[in-house]
Amino acid sequence: MASAPTLPLVSVEEYLRIGYEHDMEFADGVLIERGIPTPAHSALQTIVAVQHLFSFRKQLHFGVM
Repeated sequence: MASAPTLPLVSVEEYLRIGYEHDMEFADGVLIERGIPTPAHSALQTIVAVQHLFSFRKQLHFGVM
Protein backbone atom coordinates (compact mmCIF):
# COMPACT_ATOMS: atom_id res chain seq x y z
CA MET A 1 0.00 0.00 0.00
CA ALA A 2 1.41 3.39 -1.01
CA SER A 3 1.44 6.18 1.50
CA ALA A 4 0.94 9.87 0.82
CA PRO A 5 4.12 11.95 0.69
CA THR A 6 4.82 13.84 3.87
CA LEU A 7 4.88 17.61 3.57
CA PRO A 8 7.55 19.60 5.41
CA LEU A 9 6.10 21.21 8.52
CA VAL A 10 6.51 24.95 9.01
CA SER A 11 6.54 26.66 12.39
CA VAL A 12 4.21 29.58 13.10
CA GLU A 13 7.24 31.84 13.59
CA GLU A 14 8.66 30.87 10.21
CA TYR A 15 5.28 31.38 8.49
CA LEU A 16 4.93 34.88 9.98
CA ARG A 17 8.55 35.83 9.27
CA ILE A 18 8.79 34.75 5.63
CA GLY A 19 7.01 36.43 2.73
CA TYR A 20 5.59 34.07 0.13
CA GLU A 21 5.22 34.74 -3.60
CA HIS A 22 1.68 33.35 -3.61
CA ASP A 23 -0.90 33.85 -0.87
CA MET A 24 -0.40 30.95 1.52
CA GLU A 25 -2.59 29.75 4.37
CA PHE A 26 -1.12 28.07 7.44
CA ALA A 27 -2.94 24.95 8.73
CA ASP A 28 -1.37 22.65 11.33
CA GLY A 29 2.17 23.31 10.14
CA VAL A 30 1.36 22.85 6.45
CA LEU A 31 1.27 25.66 3.90
CA ILE A 32 -1.71 25.61 1.55
CA GLU A 33 -1.87 27.89 -1.47
CA ARG A 34 -5.05 29.98 -1.52
CA GLY A 35 -7.08 30.22 -4.70
CA ILE A 36 -6.98 33.41 -6.73
CA PRO A 37 -10.32 35.27 -6.58
CA THR A 38 -12.17 35.65 -9.86
CA PRO A 39 -13.95 38.77 -11.13
CA ALA A 40 -17.29 37.03 -10.47
CA HIS A 41 -16.27 36.38 -6.85
CA SER A 42 -15.27 40.02 -6.44
CA ALA A 43 -18.59 41.21 -7.90
CA LEU A 44 -20.53 38.96 -5.55
CA GLN A 45 -18.57 40.27 -2.54
CA THR A 46 -19.37 43.83 -3.61
CA ILE A 47 -23.09 43.10 -3.96
CA VAL A 48 -23.25 41.42 -0.55
CA ALA A 49 -21.34 44.26 1.15
CA VAL A 50 -23.49 46.97 -0.45
CA GLN A 51 -26.71 45.17 0.47
CA HIS A 52 -25.50 44.76 4.05
CA LEU A 53 -24.61 48.45 4.38
CA PHE A 54 -27.85 49.46 2.66
CA SER A 55 -29.83 47.64 5.37
CA PHE A 56 -28.38 50.09 7.95
CA ARG A 57 -28.99 53.30 5.96
CA LYS A 58 -31.79 54.60 8.22
CA GLN A 59 -30.02 53.70 11.48
CA LEU A 60 -26.76 55.31 10.41
CA HIS A 61 -28.42 58.24 8.59
CA PHE A 62 -26.59 57.95 5.29
CA GLY A 63 -27.56 57.84 1.65
CA VAL A 64 -26.12 57.89 -1.81
CA MET A 65 -26.59 60.86 -4.14
